[in-house]
Amino acid sequence: GMEDCALHAGAMLDTAIRCGEFELASRVLIGLESLVVRHGRPGFVARGFSPFAGNLCYPNSSRDQFTLAVFGAWRAFCSMPSEVERRCAAGILRNISDYCLEIVTAANGFNLGRFDRGPAMVSLMRRGCAPHEALRLPMIYGIAASVTGEPRYYELMRRYAAAGLRETLTMNP
Repeated sequence: GMEDCALHAGAMLDTAIRCGEFELASRVLIGLESLVVRHGRPGFVARGFSPFAGNLCYPNSSRDQFTLAVFGAWRAFCSMPSEVERRCAAGILRNISDYCLEIVTAANGFNLGRFDRGPAMVSLMRRGCAPHEALRLPMIYGIAASVTGEPRYYELMRRYAAAGLRETLTMNP
């Protein structure tokens, strides 16, 4: 189907790696990379592709798809035995972070956006997301920083982390 592929890929990568199933993890990582680049907008995390229409993907993603895709790529980067797979994971993380840098801005309401560049549902990354979701944007940048060593990602993480932490620690009645 076309639903939740990135979310499940992230969880499956973690599970396969923990079980030592690196061949399976490698195949899932390739699938995750496809969800992030195949459609032509590198960094947009597709929920999946149509089994009938090639590169056609569902136009809406979500912060959950992005979060689990980042988690899975990070686990692959940290744990896969092959340098090729670690580079693939780093590329996924860089693409997602660069996409967020371009799209998730105050001008766009900190919305991850749809594939067609319209505002997406369940995709706010600041202001309006639940307290447990407020650190997701700085997490994306922080993981990209740890994987690439690029100072720009550290700066982006710092820019959003303090406000995200305050929001996370705020009770939501």
